[in-house]
Amino acid sequence: MKKMQSLLLVGVLGSGGAFAAEDGVVGATSTGKFDINFTRNGTIEIKNLSDITLPQFANAAGDLIAWDNLCVDTSTATEYSISAVNAANKFELVSGTNKAEYTLHYADGIGDEITKLASAKELESGSLVTGFTASTDDCATDSSTIWVKLAKADIPSVDGKYTDTVTLTVAPE
Repeated sequence: MKKMQSLLLVGVLGSGGAFAAEDGVVGATSTGKFDINFTRNGTIEIKNLSDITLPQFANAAGDLIAWDNLCVDTSTATEYSISAVNAANKFELVSGTNKAEYTLHYADGIGDEITKLASAKELESGSLVTGFTASTDDCATDSSTIWVKLAKADIPSVDGKYTDTVTLTVAPE
């Protein structure tokens, strides 16, 4: 039985590749050797996020828009994808029982945010959007912009403090 267990163990270990460690032999000195292995998995980090506050409503002539600049940095990939989700799985600001739908938009780069909004990709709750470029400077500067847009037609008629919490998830491509 002991011989069968040893053969089984050798078979199991042998099937995954060669075991390179070697014991020394008895003598005035003895030398053994072993391999050291290390695997570093790619990492990604989203940072420099801030809360976004839309302008206060005072008979707005148009849509209410606000944005935040942020950074996404990866250790291995230059491209990444992003998804956004909230508790309702539908982007809406809530004040008690009152709700106001809004949209989220995302793009590489910062600066001239209102002009860039037109070319930004819209994020839908729970959907993955691909094709963004990660920071190349370890996030010394922000690399992306996210916008919140509350269309004039969706501005609630009931006063209140409307809130939502969004979770962003990024993954290397």
